[in-house]
Amino acid sequence: MNEEIAKIGRELQAMGKETTMSATSQYRTELKRKYESLLEQKKKFDILKSRYDQLKKLHNTWIASGRLEELKNLAYTPPDLTDPKAMIGYLRQYGAYTGIDKFLFNIKELSIGTTYQIYSLLH
Repeated sequence: MNEEIAKIGRELQAMGKETTMSATSQYRTELKRKYESLLEQKKKFDILKSRYDQLKKLHNTWIASGRLEELKNLAYTPPDLTDPKAMIGYLRQYGAYTGIDKFLFNIKELSIGTTYQIYSLLH
């Protein structure tokens, strides 16, 4: 891609030096359009490549630290998250038990719509 961009850039520079304005002006316009399109594609490619490099680095870090194997084990043998106490432990372990989660876990019952009082013994 870089070679093609350089080639078209050189052709555009050479055409810029010409003084004749015949069929070359249409060819020059097409070359400019193609050159700009290639530059735009190269920008997108560079963004994707940098994101790939970032994710590859994260992957290698997880392999080195053993985190990837831990996540694979969690995927194949998921924990029982129906128990709120177990879920709180996992949230704390992964740093997700903050702010609104703490508040929501303190709510024992939430009723929406028409609600009726429930009388129970105080503990």
